[in-house]
Amino acid sequence: MPRFDANLSYLFTDTPWERRFDVAAAAGFTAVEINAPAPYQFSAVELRRRLADAGLACVALLSPVGEGREQLGMAIFPEHREAVRASVHRALEYCDASGARLLHILAGSIPADLPVDVASATYVRNMAWAADEVAKAGITLGIEPISHVRFKDYLVRTTDDGLRLMRRIARKNIGLIYDFYHAQMEEGHLSATLEAHIGDMVHIQVGNPPGRHEPGNGELDCEFLFAFVDRLGYKGWVGCEYVPAGDTLGGLAWARRWGVTPRMP
Repeated sequence: MPRFDANLSYLFTDTPWERRFDVAAAAGFTAVEINAPAPYQFSAVELRRRLADAGLACVALLSPVGEGREQLGMAIFPEHREAVRASVHRALEYCDASGARLLHILAGSIPADLPVDVASATYVRNMAWAADEVAKAGITLGIEPISHVRFKDYLVRTTDDGLRLMRRIARKNIGLIYDFYHAQMEEGHLSATLEAHIGDMVHIQVGNPPGRHEPGNGELDCEFLFAFVDRLGYKGWVGCEYVPAGDTLGGLAWARRWGVTPRMP
């Protein structure tokens, strides 16, 4: 049965960060993932403590990102090699503290003054270095295709984009993060893609388009897709990276049949 984690950057956002871990645990989640910049507002020691106090595992983190045009990722920019390396080293500290074994490094959106081939080659070099660096800690890197609806001109928009870059990077500890929302908005054909490439996927995320809401609130039959990835033998986590249409708890009815059960008072 698929295992679901709560992305704390999307769920329970009406709750202050200092309480969000406990609220997620009380809602029935046993694991979380966190997008940047949120993890880095805590010290690594405090992040570890908050997870431990709530009884939560941490599945994945997003590495620190830059500002301005680099806020969508720095890894495509030749002039930011040292900043990328510093961000990976900082992320490693937080992966060690939290126990996260998956790290997502945002590529970036390509500006008009940066040739696409230069952006791609820079990303490949940075990711090859990062994969070797994080492998020492037993960590896997994720490449996530992100639709143009979310990030205009993002380097990695389709599954094929991600697979081509994976082949160029040529490291064993790298795989696809497959987000239902981005996949449907950019290319569709989710069940066919899952069947063809489930072995390349190190993480799956759910958000139901067009509003990126919870399962049952949108155009995708997420229940079918969850059962489908289960039949395909997927053993990883499914991250709940969606915007609740109402309050988070009220929108979690879909998750009960999948084992996300609130704690009894």
